[in-house]
Amino acid sequence: KNRLGTNPLTTDLARTPQQRRIDALVLMAQRSASLAEAPVTSLPCLNVIIDQHTFETMLAELAGTVTDPTYSPERTCETENGAPISPRQATQLALTGHIRRVVDSHGHIIDFGRKKRLFTGALREAIMLRDHTCQHPGCTVPARQSQIDHRTPWSRGGPTSETNGQALCRFHNKHKSDQPPRAPGRAHE
Repeated sequence: KNRLGTNPLTTDLARTPQQRRIDALVLMAQRSASLAEAPVTSLPCLNVIIDQHTFETMLAELAGTVTDPTYSPERTCETENGAPISPRQATQLALTGHIRRVVDSHGHIIDFGRKKRLFTGALREAIMLRDHTCQHPGCTVPARQSQIDHRTPWSRGGPTSETNGQALCRFHNKHKSDQPPRAPGRAHE
């Protein structure tokens, strides 16, 4: 800027745009490394589905105090997209991350009734974990990329609850009145 003024053309510069981007990345890395404390960042989220009994049994097994002789180690747990993993893997992942429960103390997915209109927070997450994919027959759009909406519309008195919620991709949610509602539960079992 000293040599060319405040508005130089890219053709007047000695370094290419790619070289300048790399210089900027190096400068950002140097500034980040020089911080006294690492800034707070959001952590990646991996949802693992494991039932309470299996989780508690695996914790006891890892602690060397197994108390349930009927427990079967062949049982499988799964990731949010339905990939099977062993109970040991699920427990180890839970212990190295943040454990978040999306059910109430009775094991029921959270129900907001008519107090809330939109599916948000833990209720939204629970429905995405339950459904895996869009609930329209044959659709494989992941639930995480879908909309969570009421089976019985809110306008007709439908509650904002696990049993009345479903994952539908944008296309099928827009056209859901064209199809009869499906029963609650997983679409592809």
